[in-house]
Amino acid sequence: MYNIISKYPSKISKQAKDRHIFAANLCKQVYITNTGIIVKKYKKNTYICLEGSYTIFHWIDNFCVFKSNDIHTGFYKNTQKRIQKYNIEDLIDSNENVILCGHSLGAAAVLLLSYQLQDTHNIKEIVIFGCPMISGKNFKKEFQKKNNIDIYSYKNGNDIICSLPFSCFGYVPLIDDTFYLESNVNGLFKSIHDHSMLSYILSLGFPIKTEFEEKID
Repeated sequence: MYNIISKYPSKISKQAKDRHIFAANLCKQVYITNTGIIVKKYKKNTYICLEGSYTIFHWIDNFCVFKSNDIHTGFYKNTQKRIQKYNIEDLIDSNENVILCGHSLGAAAVLLLSYQLQDTHNIKEIVIFGCPMISGKNFKKEFQKKNNIDIYSYKNGNDIICSLPFSCFGYVPLIDDTFYLESNVNGLFKSIHDHSMLSYILSLGFPIKTEFEEKID
C-alpha cells in the first residue's frame, strides 16, 4: 500500500524539504528547456522530472475525459507515449534512489507510470505539484493496494486543475492526503494563477534562484 505523506511541509525532515526544493525547481525548469523531461543527479538521488501541459498535443490529451479501465484515456495515452519516447523504464532500472516528480499533466503521468512500472524497486519517492484527478474509485483502490512508494502531493491555494476533470464524470482524487499550501494571490483568475509552477514555488517559500537552479541550467 502507498505510504501517503500527509504532514504539513513545515513538519517534514530537512532532508525531505531539500529534495522537494530541488524537485520544485526542476518542475519549473523543464518548461523552460522544452525538452519534455529532465534527469538530474543530486545528493545520491536521481530525479526524473516530466513536463506538464505545454503543447497543443498535451491539451488534446487533457480534454480526452472519457475513461478506459477507470483511467482518464488522455492521461493514459500521454503516459504511454512518454514511457516509450524517453525510455523511462530503462532510466529507472539503470539508476538508484529515483525520485519521480512532475507538475500538472506531468504529475498525472508520474503516478500512472509508477503504477505501470510497479515491479521496479528503484523508485524512492514521488513528488507532485498540482495533480489533476486521473481515475475513478475502482482504479484508486487498485492503485493504493499494489504499490509501496512514498508520495508527497502538493496543492496550492485554489488550484482549479486539482479539481478537474469534474466529479460528475466519475473522477475522484487519487491521493487523499495532500499538502495544502496557502496562496497570497487574490482576484478573478486566482484559481488559474495558483496552478502555475512559479506560484507553487512562491507559496512553498522555496528559493527560485539558488544553487539548485544553477545545477540544472
